[in-house]
Amino acid sequence: MQGAPTSLDNSHRRGVLSLPFDLLICIFALIAEDWLSSYKRSKLDPLVEALSKVCRAFRNAVLHTVSLWTKIDERYCLRDDFMDLMARSRSAPLHIDVSLSKSDWEQILSRVVPYRDRWQELTIRSCQSRLEDVMRAFPDVEFSCLKRISVEFGIDEVDHDKFFVQWKFPGLDMLELNDAVPPLSCLPVLREFHLLIVDLDTDDKAEALLGKLMDFLDCTRTLEALHLDATGIDTTVPEHLRVVELPNIKELVISNFEHTSSNSHDWFVPPAMSRFIRSIRVPNVQEYRLYLRIEGENEVIPEWIASFASSPDVLHSATYLFVSSDFSFDNATTVEFFALLPNLRELIVDVPAFGENLLYSDIQLNLERLRSLSLTRETKEYLQIGPRLILNQLSANPRNFAVELDPDLYGYPSD
Repeated sequence: MQGAPTSLDNSHRRGVLSLPFDLLICIFALIAEDWLSSYKRSKLDPLVEALSKVCRAFRNAVLHTVSLWTKIDERYCLRDDFMDLMARSRSAPLHIDVSLSKSDWEQILSRVVPYRDRWQELTIRSCQSRLEDVMRAFPDVEFSCLKRISVEFGIDEVDHDKFFVQWKFPGLDMLELNDAVPPLSCLPVLREFHLLIVDLDTDDKAEALLGKLMDFLDCTRTLEALHLDATGIDTTVPEHLRVVELPNIKELVISNFEHTSSNSHDWFVPPAMSRFIRSIRVPNVQEYRLYLRIEGENEVIPEWIASFASSPDVLHSATYLFVSSDFSFDNATTVEFFALLPNLRELIVDVPAFGENLLYSDIQLNLERLRSLSLTRETKEYLQIGPRLILNQLSANPRNFAVELDPDLYGYPSD
């Protein structure tokens, strides 16, 4: 094709990486020589022929885009095409995903560690004994280009301080850990931190981790994005958890919902969650996302709302809310809750948390900045959308307002 690109730029590369794998297979199959030769040219549909030419140009561009061959996944087995991937990726930065729980971990590392000067993103899945073996086998290794690292092992399984001292990451930009906080001295340029609290099943463990987290946050001066998934705490948050103010934080995500475990019930008690949220102040935040799952008895809800109302500025900056509950808030509680969220721009409600109130009551909610509302649940009656809230928001924000119902999520008809 005339003018067809010989490789993909960054924006097109991201688009290709987001395509479903099955679709890529179809694209490549459509331009296969044996497929085209099985038809006589005179009988080939013009549209199919044109599509095959587009796909051929696409295929050629993909094959010459080195950054599409830089994601190396060694989690399940040793890749036979490893050296081929290295050849195709040339000198581009690498994204490495390795599992060190397998018996062939030494062979895996012996192949990937020599390319450590090109590592840009690393995911490690391991356990205590194996990681200690790894650090003995590869002592004092420096990863000069590494920007993002995700380490999946728990606080009882490994000495994180030892890990970050022995393996050096001078340019680290993003870090994700399970049940652990890194030593601040090892991370001078960290911009983004993700903490996934997976399994802290005693008061002592919870208090120790949260105390260390607050110390870390209180000292950092480079952090701009903080993601906290607190699903795994099986106890309440300490009453005396101190407040930290983070003026440099531009993005905050707090969740007790996305990684729900079957035995994590006490953490969902609303007062505990509100104490945790109230302990983190972000006066200059630009994106503040909350994912809340509320469980417990109805009588704890007023206490939960009151705990937020006692510090009304805590949720003032929240821009996104996903809230789910197995029981419905009454009208007064609904009004009081949303009054704490004046800057909310996007709302996803898993009814019945507020469903009946949003759809059928006469309550007035002043969410002047809301631009997107989504309702999800398997109850078909919620699809009868004549809610006063929607009408109020449409009249207040006549442009750029989206309403979404999600019937297909649970497999019921949308008509």
